[in-house]
Amino acid sequence: YEYTLECRVRRNLPLIMEVIRNGNIVARSDPTPGDADGWPRRTLSWTNGRGGDHTIKLSTDPANFAIVDDCSLLEFVRTATLTPTPSPTAMATLTPTPTRTPTPTPTPTPTPTPTPTRTPT
Repeated sequence: YEYTLECRVRRNLPLIMEVIRNGNIVARSDPTPGDADGWPRRTLSWTNGRGGDHTIKLSTDPANFAIVDDCSLLEFVRTATLTPTPSPTAMATLTPTPTRTPTPTPTPTPTPTPTPTRTPT
């Protein structure tokens, strides 16, 4: 499964996004500070199994602050499409076998029997 965490951060102030599973950090973003107008979107993507509890942690270094709003977690599930790969024996059975068409046997043509002719006597 693929996940993406999206948050809007006021003026792109430093923000660290972390995903923790079973006490281990499985994904972490850099703070990437910078001054920007508005609420730039920050994202963190990771791949992981579906089971288990995940903790999402948003923080900043102690010298800074960040105003965060509009966070969402997206899940992408890939669906597998299986296409069968035929084995060589299957390929042999899939190949059409040529069929022979029977050769017609000639039927004998009857020979006409001569009609007797009479000669006058």
